[in-house]
Amino acid sequence: MAAVASEARASWLGCDLATRLTAHLQRAGREPFDLPTLNCAFWVADWIQIVRGVDPVAAWRGRVKTKRGVLRMLAHRGYANELEAGTDLLRAVGLPEIAPCQVVVGDVAIIEKVGKHFWAIYDGRRWAAKIGQGLWAGRPVRVLKAWAING
Repeated sequence: MAAVASEARASWLGCDLATRLTAHLQRAGREPFDLPTLNCAFWVADWIQIVRGVDPVAAWRGRVKTKRGVLRMLAHRGYANELEAGTDLLRAVGLPEIAPCQVVVGDVAIIEKVGKHFWAIYDGRRWAAKIGQGLWAGRPVRVLKAWAING
Protein backbone atom coordinates (compact mmCIF):
# COMPACT_ATOMS: atom_id res chain seq x y z
CA MET A 1 0.00 0.00 0.00
CA ALA A 2 2.86 2.41 0.66
CA ALA A 3 3.80 2.27 -3.02
CA VAL A 4 0.20 3.04 -3.99
CA ALA A 5 0.18 6.02 -1.62
CA SER A 6 3.47 7.28 -3.03
CA GLU A 7 2.23 7.00 -6.61
CA ALA A 8 -1.05 8.66 -5.66
CA ARG A 9 0.79 11.50 -3.94
CA ALA A 10 2.89 12.13 -7.01
CA SER A 11 -0.14 12.22 -9.30
CA TRP A 12 -2.19 14.42 -6.94
CA LEU A 13 0.40 17.06 -6.07
CA GLY A 14 -1.33 19.64 -8.26
CA CYS A 15 -4.80 18.85 -6.89
CA ASP A 16 -6.47 20.51 -3.93
CA LEU A 17 -7.00 18.62 -0.68
CA ALA A 18 -10.71 17.95 -1.31
CA THR A 19 -9.97 16.39 -4.72
CA ARG A 20 -7.27 14.16 -3.24
CA LEU A 21 -9.57 13.14 -0.38
CA THR A 22 -12.44 12.26 -2.73
CA ALA A 23 -10.14 10.00 -4.75
CA HIS A 24 -8.79 8.37 -1.56
CA LEU A 25 -12.34 7.72 -0.28
CA GLN A 26 -13.45 6.26 -3.61
CA ARG A 27 -10.44 3.94 -3.76
CA ALA A 28 -11.18 2.70 -0.22
CA GLY A 29 -14.70 1.78 -1.22
CA ARG A 30 -13.39 -0.45 -4.01
CA GLU A 31 -10.59 -2.22 -2.14
CA PRO A 32 -11.26 -5.00 0.39
CA PHE A 33 -10.17 -4.74 4.01
CA ASP A 34 -7.02 -6.76 4.67
CA LEU A 35 -5.43 -6.68 8.13
CA PRO A 36 -1.79 -6.97 6.99
CA THR A 37 -2.06 -4.41 4.16
CA LEU A 38 -5.27 -2.34 4.23
CA ASN A 39 -6.86 -1.86 7.63
CA CYS A 40 -8.30 1.32 9.15
CA ALA A 41 -4.90 2.48 10.47
CA PHE A 42 -2.98 1.78 7.28
CA TRP A 43 -5.69 3.46 5.20
CA VAL A 44 -5.39 6.65 7.28
CA ALA A 45 -1.59 6.34 7.14
CA ASP A 46 -1.85 6.16 3.31
CA TRP A 47 -3.80 9.44 3.45
CA ILE A 48 -1.11 11.04 5.62
CA GLN A 49 1.53 9.84 3.16
CA ILE A 50 -0.44 11.29 0.22
CA VAL A 51 -0.76 14.69 1.89
CA ARG A 52 2.41 14.95 3.97
CA GLY A 53 4.81 12.55 2.24
CA VAL A 54 5.55 10.51 5.37
CA ASP A 55 4.22 7.10 6.45
CA PRO A 56 3.53 6.95 10.21
CA VAL A 57 3.15 3.15 10.17
CA ALA A 58 6.04 2.18 7.89
CA ALA A 59 7.59 -0.01 10.60
CA TRP A 60 4.28 -1.81 11.15
CA ARG A 61 3.32 -2.65 7.57
CA GLY A 62 3.38 -6.34 6.73
CA ARG A 63 4.33 -7.27 10.28
CA VAL A 64 0.94 -8.42 11.57
CA LYS A 65 -1.51 -10.89 10.11
CA THR A 66 -4.12 -11.25 12.88
CA LYS A 67 -5.83 -9.06 15.47
CA ARG A 68 -3.94 -11.02 18.11
CA GLY A 69 -0.69 -10.16 16.33
CA VAL A 70 -1.64 -6.47 16.42
CA LEU A 71 -2.19 -6.68 20.18
CA ARG A 72 1.16 -8.47 20.64
CA MET A 73 2.97 -5.83 18.59
CA LEU A 74 1.33 -3.02 20.58
CA ALA A 75 2.41 -4.64 23.84
CA HIS A 76 5.92 -5.39 22.53
CA ARG A 77 6.35 -1.70 21.63
CA GLY A 78 5.10 -0.60 25.04
CA TYR A 79 1.61 0.56 24.09
CA ALA A 80 -1.45 -0.32 26.17
CA ASN A 81 -3.79 0.19 23.21
CA GLU A 82 -4.18 1.65 19.71
CA LEU A 83 -4.99 5.10 21.11
CA GLU A 84 -1.55 5.31 22.75
CA ALA A 85 0.14 3.96 19.63
CA GLY A 86 -1.74 6.34 17.33
CA THR A 87 -0.88 9.32 19.50
CA ASP A 88 2.80 8.43 19.46
CA LEU A 89 2.97 7.56 15.75
CA LEU A 90 1.19 10.71 14.59
CA ARG A 91 3.21 12.94 16.91
CA ALA A 92 6.39 11.36 15.52
CA VAL A 93 5.49 12.45 11.97
CA GLY A 94 4.59 15.98 13.05
CA LEU A 95 0.80 15.97 13.07
CA PRO A 96 -0.40 18.29 15.84
CA GLU A 97 -3.15 17.04 18.10
CA ILE A 98 -6.26 19.22 18.01
CA ALA A 99 -9.58 19.33 19.82
CA PRO A 100 -12.24 17.25 18.03
CA CYS A 101 -14.37 20.39 17.60
CA GLN A 102 -11.55 21.96 15.52
CA VAL A 103 -11.39 19.37 12.72
CA VAL A 104 -11.55 20.44 9.10
CA VAL A 105 -11.59 18.50 5.83
CA GLY A 106 -8.80 15.92 5.71
CA ASP A 107 -8.02 15.82 9.43
CA VAL A 108 -7.62 12.41 11.03
CA ALA A 109 -8.76 10.88 14.29
CA ILE A 110 -9.26 7.78 16.33
CA ILE A 111 -13.00 7.37 16.76
CA GLU A 112 -15.23 5.09 18.76
CA LYS A 113 -17.99 3.19 16.96
CA VAL A 114 -19.93 0.23 18.32
CA GLY A 115 -17.56 -0.06 21.27
CA LYS A 116 -14.44 -0.32 19.08
CA HIS A 117 -11.77 2.16 18.05
CA PHE A 118 -11.02 3.00 14.42
CA TRP A 119 -8.71 5.40 12.62
CA ALA A 120 -10.76 7.75 10.45
CA ILE A 121 -10.64 10.79 8.14
CA TYR A 122 -13.02 13.75 8.31
CA ASP A 123 -14.58 14.65 4.95
CA GLY A 124 -16.20 17.92 6.06
CA ARG A 125 -19.55 16.40 7.00
CA ARG A 126 -18.80 13.04 8.57
CA TRP A 127 -16.03 10.61 9.46
CA ALA A 128 -14.89 7.84 7.10
CA ALA A 129 -13.13 4.66 8.16
CA LYS A 130 -11.97 1.50 6.38
CA ILE A 131 -14.12 -1.11 8.08
CA GLY A 132 -14.97 -4.51 6.67
CA GLN A 133 -15.15 -4.85 2.93
CA GLY A 134 -15.90 -1.22 2.17
CA LEU A 135 -15.89 2.21 3.64
CA TRP A 136 -17.99 3.31 6.60
CA ALA A 137 -19.02 6.97 6.76
CA GLY A 138 -21.10 8.57 9.48
CA ARG A 139 -21.04 9.96 12.97
CA PRO A 140 -19.09 8.01 15.55
CA VAL A 141 -20.15 7.62 19.17
CA ARG A 142 -17.25 9.96 19.92
CA VAL A 143 -13.96 11.25 18.59
CA LEU A 144 -11.28 10.11 21.03
CA LYS A 145 -8.36 12.13 19.61
CA ALA A 146 -7.88 14.20 16.47
CA TRP A 147 -4.89 15.51 14.50
CA ALA A 148 -4.60 18.25 11.89
CA ILE A 149 -3.38 16.99 8.50
CA ASN A 150 -2.01 20.44 7.64
CA GLY A 151 -0.70 21.48 11.03
